[in-house]
Amino acid sequence: MEEFYAAFFRDLGVVSVFAASVAAAVWVFSRRWIESKVDARFSEQLENHKHELDVLTEHARYVYSRSLADATLYSGRKDAAAADMYAAFRKAHGALLDLKSRKRGLTYEEFNSHDLQKEMARYEVPSGKQQEILELLVRNRPMAISDLKNYLQVTAVQRAENKLNDARNLAYTNELYFSDEVIASVNELVDTCNAWFFSVEHPSDRGPDIPEPPTRAQMHDALDGLHQVLRSYLANTVIPQGSVSAKIDGLTETENWLR
Repeated sequence: MEEFYAAFFRDLGVVSVFAASVAAAVWVFSRRWIESKVDARFSEQLENHKHELDVLTEHARYVYSRSLADATLYSGRKDAAAADMYAAFRKAHGALLDLKSRKRGLTYEEFNSHDLQKEMARYEVPSGKQQEILELLVRNRPMAISDLKNYLQVTAVQRAENKLNDARNLAYTNELYFSDEVIASVNELVDTCNAWFFSVEHPSDRGPDIPEPPTRAQMHDALDGLHQVLRSYLANTVIPQGSVSAKIDGLTETENWLR
């Protein structure tokens, strides 16, 4: 009986040791398997996160480059609009001032028929009108010269009015590019030019409801005011950098840290 119990406990010990070894092996294997699964999942999530950061960074770079391109394009268009508008107003301003200077211009008394023909060609007088004046010059010189002066005055008024309208329309169609200060200066110049033009078309109209026409000095001041405002406006133009650049830097730093 003692031998039976001795063999029983010996076999039980062997079984216990074997069971413990199996349990230990299973625990080690399970632990490594779980750790491998966790590492694989973490690596997968990390790679997904890095990929998302790559996408965000590239999108931010794209948005930033587009914002710079749009800002540069807007600035270029604004500069061109300001230059074109000022050039148009300067031409209109000169044409309007010439309307009153013309009255103190050439008398054409010393011009022969060839000189008058060259003068009319310079002012683009139609050939039919040129022929009419040259034929009248032979019969009645004073009347021909008076007719020429009146015709040139009428066409000069029309040209000046067209130039003023072109400048005003150019300013109004591009007003989205200009600040309120520039628009206010444009309106002041337009009002001054309109008053000057009215005094040319209606020199004898005076009354309590009709303001005094602007002087040449006031005309020059109105144009100079627009000139100064535009110079200041264009000098203060800065292409906005925005917050996109900082966003790109932050994403890039995170991306580098993950790598």
